[in-house]
Amino acid sequence: MIATATVPATPGEAPAPPAHALTPAEPDLIMQRLAAVGVPGTGFDWTVEELLRGDGALRARVRCGPAATWAPVLDAAMSVAPSAFPGDPLLRMVTHVDRLVAVGEPPDTVDIEVWLDPERADTVQVRVTDGAGDVVGWLSGLRYPVIDVPAPAENGADGARPAESIADLGPEELRAFLLEEVGAQIAKEMRLAPGDLQPYRPLVEQGLDSVLTVVVRRRLEKRFRCSLPTTLLWQQPTVAAVSDYIAGLVSPSGAEAG
Repeated sequence: MIATATVPATPGEAPAPPAHALTPAEPDLIMQRLAAVGVPGTGFDWTVEELLRGDGALRARVRCGPAATWAPVLDAAMSVAPSAFPGDPLLRMVTHVDRLVAVGEPPDTVDIEVWLDPERADTVQVRVTDGAGDVVGWLSGLRYPVIDVPAPAENGADGARPAESIADLGPEELRAFLLEEVGAQIAKEMRLAPGDLQPYRPLVEQGLDSVLTVVVRRRLEKRFRCSLPTTLLWQQPTVAAVSDYIAGLVSPSGAEAG
């Protein structure tokens, strides 16, 4: 899936959060909610040290550590933000940002304020301040629709080979088939042509992020009718490694071992 954003030439004015009654919450809540929707980790190393949460709003103090770029701060902001939505955790992905602004050097520790946009569904506003309370960045109109993976066609429809027939392939034929099919399934979710996805290069270097690992894993489970671990794409970081893992599950010897 592709997200769109506007990076303005001039900063403009940061959004101001409305008054919200916030109460202390466990800092681990952010990672717990991510884990609940199948996101096993984050793309950068950051830690929530304090968390205040209310109805449709939150404020998190996040330590990102010394960084040469804003990437860890922005990763933290976009990972923390979905926890502002009320109710049970749902898998959400950023699809659009109206405006993204970062001012100066990234602080080691930031306060991330998030609140729901009252006029637009699935949309939040995010403001980032430093230790002195000065605004150093913001993401306005951050849209987080709930996502799910549509069930792929079954029984070989649309040219897909039925999963139950894969076990009849020999080891080399099975590996070649899975290398091509796994790559095609992952490329489809990453909006890439299958030929653009390098099978032996780590997927995170090709654009895979934490939320996409969940989407891809679900797609592969439905395509091959097998259960895959939530950490699959972290432990098996390439198309080739994922293909080998699935081969071990669907081959006769793998099925007997399971």
